[in-house]
Amino acid sequence: MNTLTGKMYFGNDVGFNTFHPDSAKESSNVPPIIITKFTKYSDENNGEQIIDRTISAKNNFELSYKDDIISFEFAALSFNENKCEYSYKLEGFNNNWINIGTKREVTFTNLDPGNYDFKVKACNEDGIWCENFASLQFYISPPWWATWWAYSFYIFCFVGILVGLRRFELTRRKEKEDRRILELANERKTKELEQARKLQLLPKEIPCLPNLDIAVHMKTATEVGGDYYDFRKTEDDTLTAALGDATGHGMKAGMMVSISKGLFQNLAEQPDLKYVISQFNSSIISMKLQPMFMSLTFIRINNNQLQFVGAGMPPMLFYQSKTNSIKEIESSGPPLGGFLNFDYNMCNYKLSSGDVIVLMSDGFAERMNASKKIFGWNKGRELLAGINGSTSDEIIKEFEKASDEWGGIRPQDDDITFLVMKVK
Repeated sequence: MNTLTGKMYFGNDVGFNTFHPDSAKESSNVPPIIITKFTKYSDENNGEQIIDRTISAKNNFELSYKDDIISFEFAALSFNENKCEYSYKLEGFNNNWINIGTKREVTFTNLDPGNYDFKVKACNEDGIWCENFASLQFYISPPWWATWWAYSFYIFCFVGILVGLRRFELTRRKEKEDRRILELANERKTKELEQARKLQLLPKEIPCLPNLDIAVHMKTATEVGGDYYDFRKTEDDTLTAALGDATGHGMKAGMMVSISKGLFQNLAEQPDLKYVISQFNSSIISMKLQPMFMSLTFIRINNNQLQFVGAGMPPMLFYQSKTNSIKEIESSGPPLGGFLNFDYNMCNYKLSSGDVIVLMSDGFAERMNASKKIFGWNKGRELLAGINGSTSDEIIKEFEKASDEWGGIRPQDDDITFLVMKVK
């Protein structure tokens, strides 16, 4: 019953109650809130649901970056729970309170690795929000390639690459400078070698005599060889020939060859070969070129007479057609430039048609193969025995072929020179 004063009366079986609407007040009772359940779905468990109902007893926990989906359930402790509303925020993801009405669950997907603080609060049926909220801190660990030590490794690698690139650039510049220096050195050396070759001036033509078939071949181990040959023909068809081998090869040997050529031009027409070789020896000694020496063979042919004198050279092969035999005529002394006043002996032989004279440097007999075995001193004699009926040029080609077949792929170690004369 409503009275004029605004009071309302409600009867019951024991009496009645009165109520005035102005005396009604909003409820100040704000329910507390707790987090009741935590759920995650992880790639580590093939997406299987993992539930933790004891989450309210924890202050913090750790998750893996593979936990793709997580959700929190919460509840207000109130008899009018269904009329309570909720707000949440996830610090580290969003810092504003988000009202979700009466819904008691919130879900997050694919959160980045890092630290988070989940907070949730509730209001009562009269819309009064509780200042106290439930809070739960958690940490999502990153994958190994995104950890601090992984980034440290990346930085180390990056710095290493920078250092490597810098070193590469410095090395490239140094190599460029070294190449330039080498090019300049090679250019200078080429000029020197060209000058040395000009000084050597080996004969461009082979003398032509009616009774002799002459051939010569030289293959140097370097650009400037240490081997030497020369001819001098007089008006009466007397031929003086020299074949020599300077110590080593290269520039120093080239210098010795140039000296020998000058001496030969001055002494070749002297009538006595013993005098010629003696003067060679004393002249080289006087120049004080030690330890440079010159091995040398001289032969002189006049009509059917052969004179031979040698100093430190391999034996001369002399095929005599009348007896069908081969003689090895040894040098009678050491290389020139070593012993003053040494007495070199001279040999004399009579020549017949078909006789063959072969002079060679030691590069032929000492030619090495891939196994570092030398060709041998008897090979020349064995070869000549089978080809003495050939021309001088053919004989040289057979000697050269045998040497190359023996050496194979191994580069030539020393100069090789052949001088062959065949009596017509």
